[in-house]
Amino acid sequence: MNKYDCIIVGGGISGLLSALVLSKEGKKVLVFERNDKLGNNCSSYMVDGYQVTTPEKASVTIDGFIADTKTPIENLYVVGTDADDRSMGVTRAAYSVVKLIKVLKKEGILADQVD
Repeated sequence: MNKYDCIIVGGGISGLLSALVLSKEGKKVLVFERNDKLGNNCSSYMVDGYQVTTPEKASVTIDGFIADTKTPIENLYVVGTDADDRSMGVTRAAYSVVKLIKVLKKEGILADQVD
C-alpha cells in the first residue's frame, strides 16, 4: 500500500498548484480528479468544430477582469485567443504558475522560502 503525505481532491488549477507547492516541499502527494482531464475551470474542448470554454469564469470579461474574482488582467498570463466567429473572440487566461506564486508571496499567503 502506498503512503502519501497529502491527498488533494480535485485536479483543477487550485488542486494542481497545491500539489506543485507541496511536492516542492518534499511531500508525497496524490491528486484525485473525477474527470478524464485536468484543469477544470481553465479548460476548453471542441464540439462540432466549435470551441467551448467551460465554465465562463475561465474567460476574461470586456472590462479586463476575470468575471468571478475581479482579478486585473496584469496578474494573468494569456494562454490563447480565438478571433473567429465560433469562439466569439473569447480570450482564455490563467495564472502562470510562476506568476501565481509571486502574487501569493507578495500578498503574504505563501512563505518566501517557497520557490
